[in-house]
Amino acid sequence: MDILNEMFQTSNNDLFSLGLDPFEFMIYVFLLQIFQRGEGKFVPSIRKIAATCNMNKNTVERKIKSLEEKNLIKIHKYQNKNRYEILPLEKMAPAKPRGYRVAR
Repeated sequence: MDILNEMFQTSNNDLFSLGLDPFEFMIYVFLLQIFQRGEGKFVPSIRKIAATCNMNKNTVERKIKSLEEKNLIKIHKYQNKNRYEILPLEKMAPAKPRGYRVAR
């Protein structure tokens, strides 16, 4: 089974329980897809991520840093380029509990 299907189907690794905002979520899923396809050596630029995810470049830069702070990814700098490592969820910083209200 592939990593995305596993993460969406198991409660322990539920992507929706990671406490990500919509921008972080989209970028994280994009990076997971690259990892999934075996393109881990492919290094998407911030501009490529921004274009693919339909986001502003500055937003992508902030959210990438946020994903690293949450221990979901690790950024490796190499010759003025970033490489992203997807970290195991066990290393993830605990998410702050959110209070959800039921829409009526």
